[in-house]
Amino acid sequence: MAHIKNLSNRAYISGSLKDKLSRFEMYRYSFIYAPTGYGKSKVIRTFFKNYPGYTVLWIDAESSREIFWGNFCNAVKLFNVSLAESFKNIGFPDSDEDINAVINLLSIMNSEQSSALLVIDNFDNIFNDNMCRIFAASYLSTAVGLRYAFILKKLTNQSIINLITKDDALGITKKDFAFSQEDIEDYFRLNEIILDKETSKDIFNKTLGWPYVVHLYMEAYKNKNTDADKTVLDKAYTFIENNVWLELSDDERQFLATMSVFSSFNLNQCMKQTFLEEKMCLKLLNSIPLINYDEHTRRYSFNPMFDGFILQVLDEMPVDEVTKITLR
Repeated sequence: MAHIKNLSNRAYISGSLKDKLSRFEMYRYSFIYAPTGYGKSKVIRTFFKNYPGYTVLWIDAESSREIFWGNFCNAVKLFNVSLAESFKNIGFPDSDEDINAVINLLSIMNSEQSSALLVIDNFDNIFNDNMCRIFAASYLSTAVGLRYAFILKKLTNQSIINLITKDDALGITKKDFAFSQEDIEDYFRLNEIILDKETSKDIFNKTLGWPYVVHLYMEAYKNKNTDADKTVLDKAYTFIENNVWLELSDDERQFLATMSVFSSFNLNQCMKQTFLEEKMCLKLLNSIPLINYDEHTRRYSFNPMFDGFILQVLDEMPVDEVTKITLR
């Protein structure tokens, strides 16, 4: 439901996503997680630019833990100089003693500004079990005015997922960022292209509203490309290979290749097909962000573009290996 405008560095955000993002004021922690190509950072920057009544600071955690911690301390210094020095003396929390010290500081930490938000992008790079312990212990802190928003590609830690499920933290997922069919029509209209219902439905079915791929279709239509599907597939598969596939482990790639023979599947089918135990299947299913789960049917499926890429990978595998996968 988020539209990345073609001719601007800003994002157009639908009313429903604006409403969801506005709920950050009700929580100490907000977790914003979606795969590459969903426009997370651009949407958040647009939404919080000149947000009324808030001082918004942005930290990119793409570098080392030490650099991140230094940037975090500098941000805190704008709110509370003495606490910033205390955080700096502790350093990035690695021991139980450090973790407890950070939790204690967070519990008393307040903003000298009326209201403040600290946004941490690429949080995956420094997100570990110690950080999860800190969040789980401090989400109910009564500190007034200071809130945190974390941007990640995926969220697999069960303690944090439990906080979101219990509505003790805000979770914004790929479902919130994805285009609906109506969003696709609006997005094309913003770029001076009028789509009929049949075409917008076709694009939605091929992408499930993955913003990056919808944008590729918009560019192809705007350039009056006579074979939009081929152009989009070529670019999308290159994007997937460089930004998704190469970041997966060998086990994750093998898992995807093995399950690609299903259009959709349940957990039992996954266990039988992969010869893995339930816990490992769930771990893999939950850690690969372009796998979708239907809570009503309790079935899993791949994003159609991702599925097409994996089938292409399957075509390049040895014939005997593919035969074994298929026969299962």
